[in-house]
Amino acid sequence: MNIFVSIPKSGRVIYSVIKLNGTISYSQLLEMTDIPKRTLSYALSILKEKGLIIETPNFLDMRNKRYVAQ
Repeated sequence: MNIFVSIPKSGRVIYSVIKLNGTISYSQLLEMTDIPKRTLSYALSILKEKGLIIETPNFLDMRNKRYVAQ
């Protein structure tokens, strides 16, 4: 079964952007995708739950997280 079938379209878009850019921040994702904050947060949580992305700390600013595709 294809894991992407159960992921909303916004999640697939976000995953593609993360995959293309390597490591990316939440604010960069907001800017690049024009997806609302609430939708972005929900999609990121689904992608993390499915094991498709990893949330890592941003060592330059620990308040912000970075995302990388598995």
